[in-house]
Amino acid sequence: MDLHEYRQAEELLAYAKAHYPTNMRVTELDKDWQTYRKNELILRSGFEKSNGGDVSGNDGIRTEAQWYSAPIDYNWRVTALAGHLDTNDELGHNVFWQGAGLEYRGRDWQSQLMINNQNAGQGNKMGASLQVDHELNDHWSIG
Repeated sequence: MDLHEYRQAEELLAYAKAHYPTNMRVTELDKDWQTYRKNELILRSGFEKSNGGDVSGNDGIRTEAQWYSAPIDYNWRVTALAGHLDTNDELGHNVFWQGAGLEYRGRDWQSQLMINNQNAGQGNKMGASLQVDHELNDHWSIG
């Protein structure tokens, strides 16, 4: 599963469960497999400090939630993102953002395409991002 070889992991787990049903390690692997097959919600929050030269103001409290669907055809997941930055600048700007996209996780590849909307007090700005990472070996990756 660490190698993102999910079809192979499923077959190996089925073999292990058939041949070693009482083994505790097999039970732990089955729990890991069931966890992989669930939705995932990541919540982030923290303080942000800036020099005031960017759109997000001087400093503030950032809160963000990102949801990932259960895997689709082993390697694909749908994702949605929403966040808020409560700034502490003289203009009182607050920044809101939302996004939706698709993620792929494979053996040496991981990519994410996200369409997003941001509002920093001067109207909505639509955008998109593409992130692609490739692990060359155990020590080097490129993205």
